[in-house]
Parts: sequence; C-alpha cells; structure tokens
Amino acid sequence: MKKFLSDRNFYIYKYIMKDGLIVLYHSASGVYYNLKLVPNEPVDYYIKLSESEIHLNKLLGRTIRMKITGEMFCIHCHRKVKKLYNNGYCYPCFVSLAECDLCVLKPETCHFHQGTCRDENYALNHCMIPHYVYLSYTDKSKVGLTRAGRELARWMEQGAIAGKLLCSVSTRKVAGEIEHLLTEYVADKTNWRKMINTHFIDEDEFASTYQLLFEKIKILNIDEIEMVNHSRCYRFFYPMDPLYSQSKLPVSPASLKENEEFEDTLISLKAHYLIFKNCVINMRRYQGYMINVSY
Repeated sequence: MKKFLSDRNFYIYKYIMKDGLIVLYHSASGVYYNLKLVPNEPVDYYIKLSESEIHLNKLLGRTIRMKITGEMFCIHCHRKVKKLYNNGYCYPCFVSLAECDLCVLKPETCHFHQGTCRDENYALNHCMIPHYVYLSYTDKSKVGLTRAGRELARWMEQGAIAGKLLCSVSTRKVAGEIEHLLTEYVADKTNWRKMINTHFIDEDEFASTYQLLFEKIKILNIDEIEMVNHSRCYRFFYPMDPLYSQSKLPVSPASLKENEEFEDTLISLKAHYLIFKNCVINMRRYQGYMINVSY
C-alpha cells in the first residue's frame, strides 16, 4: 500500500489493489467531537474529526470504513484518558462542569437560585436566558425546550421532521417546568427506532396536539410566558440514498470496536445516527474517541 499526505493535515490518500485494479480512497483520522448539522433540503451532515470535516451527504451509497484506535480524549479539557463519561468527558470534568449536571437533562431541577450552581458564568450564558417550549414531530408529536436561537439545531439533532414553537420564557428552569407539566398530554421522549423510519407527519394529530398544548400553556399562572402566535411550522428532510427511499431502513444497532475495522454502505443520516445497509451507529457514543474514517 502506498500513501502520501494531501494538502490538508488530517487527510491521507491511499492506493489499494481491488479485483486487480488500483483504487484510490480517502482516509481521515482525528478525535471525534460531533456531527455538524446544517439546515438545508436535505439537512447537510459533516463529521468533525479534530480539525477536519467530512461532508457525509456526498458519501451516500458508498462503502465507509470506520475504526476506533482505543485512544480517548476529554472533549472539554482534551486530556488523554482511559475512560470517558457522559458522552465524552473525563471524570473530573464530568463531576465539575455545569453542562454535565443533572439539571441539564431535567431543567426543572435547576438550583441556580440556591447558589449551588457549578458554574455561574455558564448558567448566565446558557440557562438564565430566553428559552422556547416547542412541539416537534419525531416518531410522533413530542414536547421539548431549547435556547432561543438554537431551535433548528435542536430539531435536527433529535431527527424531527417538523417543529413548531409554543411559547418563550426567560429561563431554562421555567421552560423545564412548563415542559414537565405538558408531559401529561404528550410525550417528551422519542423512540429512536421508529424515528429512523418516520418520514411523514400525521398532520391532523400534530395540529390538534399543538392547539391543545397552546391552550394549556395560556391558562398557566406564570406571568413571564410569551405565547408564539401563528408560529411557523418548520419542516426537515434528511439525506437518503434514492435506492433505499422505498425501503424500511435497518434499526439494528452496531458498535465500533477497538482496532477492528467496521465496513458497510452508508444509505441515510438522521439525528445522530449513521444508517448503513445492515445496521445503525449512534455517533454520540464516540465523542472523544480517536477515529479513522475511510471512504
């Protein structure tokens, strides 16, 4: 095998012999941080490895090879470690960072007002700012919350095919309290297997659920609520190889194993999932891992 560096530090072009022919393929290595999702039709997907990015939409229908080396680095302090927690953090960061506290998952349990927040500056910049409560459609109608200005990213991350804002409030805690109350009427969780194969919205169910929640919020005794009247309904379309557009996509989870190359044909992308011809990989599990991707 012959290889040489390209004009970008993290890319290598490799020649291999296949069926008697010389085949050129690309390889990129680096610490995996996340998938970058850009609103478009369909959504644009980029995998971020250290300082490099790979545009995954262009790889649909192609064979992808992936391998983790066994090296792990904290996605916050970048320290090399033997074990990661909470999708990419070393233990000291996991137990000290505000973004790893339980209240991130359960905003209604926010304890900032008690003076016990792990990081006041983080809270002021991420939690004590305007938030939206919304209704989205993943595998069904789902209630949720997000920081103002981040609603499109939030919907794409959860694989929503539609999203609509309900109201605005001044803090994450209040948004969490409203969301918690609304779970009496609609779910706040997604079945990821059903989400992957949900491509069309139940328009009547979504509209009636939105109206129900809108009316429930209006009668809450919370002064700071600002209803979002005549909210726009955002729609999202996700990349898929046309050859599989009429097929049921696989929902069998697969794992990347240390120094063992995974190989399959990429056929679709949705939420944090890479959907292959035979299986699905949840990339959130590999934040902080050193990964090699070849295509």
